[in-house]
Amino acid sequence: VTTTPYPAWSADVEGPIVGGIHGWPFGSALDDGASHGYVEEEFFVSGEAIRYRPANELSPQGDWAVLRHSASIYRTRVVVRRPSEPARFNGTVVVEWVNVSAGYDINLAVPPSLFDGLAYVAVSAQPAGLYGFPSVPGNGVMAWDPQRYASLDLPDDAIGYDLFTQIAGMLRNPDTHRGPALLGGLIPRHLIGVGASQSGTRVLAYANAIQPLTHAFDALMPLVCAGMAADFDTALAHPDSAAGHRGHSRAVLTQVRGDAQIPVMAINTETEALHYLPARQSDSERFRYWEIPGASHAPRVQLEAILAVAQRDGVREPAWMRAQGSNVMWLPTFDAAIGHLKRWIDEDQPPSVHPPIEVNVADGAIIRDEFGNALGGVRLPELEVPIATHVGTNSQYELTGTTTPFSPDTLRRLYPTHADYVRRVAAAATTAAAAGVILPRRVEAYHRQAQYAKVPP
Repeated sequence: VTTTPYPAWSADVEGPIVGGIHGWPFGSALDDGASHGYVEEEFFVSGEAIRYRPANELSPQGDWAVLRHSASIYRTRVVVRRPSEPARFNGTVVVEWVNVSAGYDINLAVPPSLFDGLAYVAVSAQPAGLYGFPSVPGNGVMAWDPQRYASLDLPDDAIGYDLFTQIAGMLRNPDTHRGPALLGGLIPRHLIGVGASQSGTRVLAYANAIQPLTHAFDALMPLVCAGMAADFDTALAHPDSAAGHRGHSRAVLTQVRGDAQIPVMAINTETEALHYLPARQSDSERFRYWEIPGASHAPRVQLEAILAVAQRDGVREPAWMRAQGSNVMWLPTFDAAIGHLKRWIDEDQPPSVHPPIEVNVADGAIIRDEFGNALGGVRLPELEVPIATHVGTNSQYELTGTTTPFSPDTLRRLYPTHADYVRRVAAAATTAAAAGVILPRRVEAYHRQAQYAKVPP
């Protein structure tokens, strides 16, 4: 298999893009980045990208090989959030393969600690994000703002892998393309490629088949994808669920290849735990796996954030966006993992090891405590000092999970005084931070939340 360190083709970059009907990029951030010393800019990238085809079986061990197959021209968009002052930049760029499960672009993996010096790049790599689903007219970015986006073109899903590679090359070395530098002159030290849910399947496939050829990223993170990796077909990988298909991606259950040359860190929630069970693999020098009990694929707070952007942009939101969801989030743990990856890259110091969620081998069910909360996995204060039962599944919307508060009698039995509850939450948060599964800044958030909680009632 021929290897190429960076883009096979020279690309063109235009931007920052302005104008259009709305005057802002689709899905742009709601927070005031300027007050934190950040800018958000959109660019158009155009060029020619290759497709790959499997050279061997897409095996469950992940030792995939691909061959270059064909090529097509493309024109897509990239949204960059970065420090306005170079001195603020810490050298790490999180590059997200944007999710298209709703029929438009959704940024699922923006690090909560972005304003601490990170840069974030959202890559539109799949046609569904641009054109939308046929059953929901007007939801793709091109229909949302034809004045701004009419020139964009992604011919199929298969070119996304090389497109992702090319964007990494442009971020690493602006000399690989014509036009403005995507990072405004910032020089990255770490490129971390991430994707969540449907996009996580693309990043897992990238880790197994494309990264060994391109060496484009310093680390990769397939998130909440249950060990499912996408294939390399040109056909739309995420069917239009409203048109009669089950809205799940076409993918293959697989492990991360055992000879990975860069750190690969996978994170799943309780929602994915049983689906991932057949693909479980041991942690290694280049692989780490964390599983978050009580958390769901689409937790409440994250759903609220996604819904707020969809309502601001005026696109039709799927019904699952309005689900209550679990109160246990995976984003803060993902945030902590970004810091671990930097140390892993620079100092060869891998993240801490945590056992997965406990599963009964006899019946394949998650083992739970007296309150119905899962045992094992990454231990967050929500489960160590519980005031509710947090489950990763939901009878109506399977990916959102549920949180069921304890009865007043149970709360009074567990926490005789409010001070006792606050003390225990603070201790659990401190322990979680020491274990590296949340950032130290998150400890104060837990403490503050406990202080305002009416526990006991």
